[in-house]
Amino acid sequence: MLIIKKVRKTVIAGQDDHCKRYQFKLRQIKSAIDMSPPKNRSHVIFNAKRAQLERERQAQILKDNFILLQKLTAIMYRKQIKDEYQRLRWQESKCVKIH
Repeated sequence: MLIIKKVRKTVIAGQDDHCKRYQFKLRQIKSAIDMSPPKNRSHVIFNAKRAQLERERQAQILKDNFILLQKLTAIMYRKQIKDEYQRLRWQESKCVKIH
């Protein structure tokens, strides 16, 4: 039994050296997988397509607003003419007297 114990101690001592070398190697290893965040790319951050769609949307809104303004102006002008025409007709009328 004494011989077996000596053999085990040498095996354990050899394993201990191996473990120490293994631990040292593990500490020296650099990662093979790149864990850093991706590089910032200006074309991705800026998102030109979204900016283009926003410009087109704003242009369409301006165009629609201008069309509405033209229509409202035409309506106001027509009503003004009708009102003046109506007033003249009432004043010319012989059956209605305004006092």
